[in-house]
Amino acid sequence: MSIRATKWAWSLVLPPTVKLVLAAMADHADEEGECWPLQSRIAEMTGLTDRAVRYVMHGLKASGLVRANTGKGRRGVFFLALDVQEIAPEMASIIARECASTSRKKPVSEKQNRNEIPLNRNQIPNSNRNLIPIDRNQIPMNRNLIPNHRTINNYQEPPKAIEPEKRSDQETPKTDLDAEFETFWSAYPRKNAKGPAKKAFAKARKAISAEKLLAAVNAWPFPEPSERGDFRPYAASWLNAERWEDESVQHAMQAQAEREQFPAAQIAAHEEACRKWRASGFDGPKPKIEQFAMEIA
Repeated sequence: MSIRATKWAWSLVLPPTVKLVLAAMADHADEEGECWPLQSRIAEMTGLTDRAVRYVMHGLKASGLVRANTGKGRRGVFFLALDVQEIAPEMASIIARECASTSRKKPVSEKQNRNEIPLNRNQIPNSNRNLIPIDRNQIPMNRNLIPNHRTINNYQEPPKAIEPEKRSDQETPKTDLDAEFETFWSAYPRKNAKGPAKKAFAKARKAISAEKLLAAVNAWPFPEPSERGDFRPYAASWLNAERWEDESVQHAMQAQAEREQFPAAQIAAHEEACRKWRASGFDGPKPKIEQFAMEIA
């Protein structure tokens, strides 16, 4: 608080509201006239509203009695013009013009409720009968539902479409895709997660036929379950990974075509040897079908 700034504020000839705000700012100033009061603090000291204080401070800055800090540094800092000892006529007119808004009060207009429509149309003046507001929330979207002199007596609601009754015991007929999947599922060695497998099968059928899928399953080298666990992939994983494109499957299908040239007994002996080879954990070389030719003979 600076006594010099306070005496300077009270010595100027100003309107009461402007002098009161200027004195409150001077009460927070130092010897150089620098101050940084809040508008809410000035409003509390003077008893004015924040809006009135804002208008007065705008007028003080426009007249030059107060200068705001527009450069770098702390914002909201003001400098009082302590060297001004008398208010010039031009300065007084600027203050009067800028601060005139504090005494202006706009009339508060009552909001009209547009939904309150008089029940009796004759209660409204003739000049305003066509200006009756309409509540759009009460207007039907279908114009045929609005009664008038033509439809108020003979209007009928449109008939509703009759939906066929659904029988709870009616089974959904199986399609060709379901039959193909059942054939695939019966041939696949691991019977787990049938639901995801059915979805993956429908997706895979867009890229490959059911016959090729079945042949790939029969040719794919599935390991036999052992004490260490079952390492055969789920059907959904096998289909989503497109394992029918594996190089081993292509070789196996080619070998299957070549093996069909051998006798059935030789093929059965070779399959039994391969089963034992997989059960032993792939111990030793894989048996070949040519090795069983002389045994059968």
